[in-house]
Amino acid sequence: MKIIPLYSINSWPNVEQEQIAILAQHPEPFNSILIYAFDDCNMKCKFCITNAEHSKALVQYNHKTLFDYIEKVRKCLPLMRKDGKFGLTLIGGEIFLPKIDISIYDDFFTQLRPLVGPNCQFQIISNFLFDKPNEVYALIKKHNIKLDLSFDLVGRYTKPYMVGKVLNNVYDLLSQDKTYNVNVIMTNHNKNINSIMNHGENFDTFIELYSNPRVKIQLGEYIDMSLWLGSKDEWAPSVEQCVVFFKHLINNYPNIKDVQQLKTNLKLGKLTEYRCGEIYISSNKIGYCTDDYIARRSKYTFSHTCWTCKYFKCCSLVCYKGCVDFNICWKKEIHDYLISKGCEFNEQ
Repeated sequence: MKIIPLYSINSWPNVEQEQIAILAQHPEPFNSILIYAFDDCNMKCKFCITNAEHSKALVQYNHKTLFDYIEKVRKCLPLMRKDGKFGLTLIGGEIFLPKIDISIYDDFFTQLRPLVGPNCQFQIISNFLFDKPNEVYALIKKHNIKLDLSFDLVGRYTKPYMVGKVLNNVYDLLSQDKTYNVNVIMTNHNKNINSIMNHGENFDTFIELYSNPRVKIQLGEYIDMSLWLGSKDEWAPSVEQCVVFFKHLINNYPNIKDVQQLKTNLKLGKLTEYRCGEIYISSNKIGYCTDDYIARRSKYTFSHTCWTCKYFKCCSLVCYKGCVDFNICWKKEIHDYLISKGCEFNEQ
């Protein structure tokens, strides 16, 4: 049995020092910080480990804890890109819960800005079920925050009003500023994939968002929770399913952000965005997104010999947390397919 050490409040700073020391061994500067603020949420997404299995949030919103994250960010700054061009994302749970006064976030980002500098890009990921879109817009406008919609066709919306409210809030924000765009992050779990490919649940909403020129859809790789669950994860896609899905997107929905990025990278022969280099901060952790991140990365890159791949310089790589056990590299398959469809490749 693995013994998990318990730390007193007085010993926690030493734990943080140890965690920072581990991150300091990373060979490259980090390019983003993700703050997981709390578990409280106003949804019960069926594929979400936190919300689907617990009636009570594990880490509840706390005003003091929110501002404690500022000190954690300060400790991470020596590990970030020296030009200050890194991202800082705040997520929950749901950030804009009705019980939380939005002015709290005004104070939070006001204190953060002089610490991280002018080049840091703030981001909040929300499910857009908030009640006060005007206050949300005022916040993101004041602090130049990129507000992204976390959206899924299947497994997310349990009440009839939810999809309509999400769309209304999207349109409210777009109407506030004609230059503002909304980024939609959708999980590529297998039921979303099936719904898009077979015109299933909420497919009309996907088309409505995709067809709006001021909305960009991007995909987040689903993390297989089989080990955590102790049984097969019914939401996890196979690598073969990912390949078929991306070919479908290329042929039918070429304006999906991921497809456009793949094409641009191939054409230039280099990356136009940073590879994932993120520090994960929560109430009890400063570290990689998963404790075995280095082992996962090594396992994937060695098994697929990534550095020998002709696409390596222009590949944003996969999520090691999500794809570590895939027996083929689906991105290589997609790069090959794009070239077969006439996409230019600047092989350097």
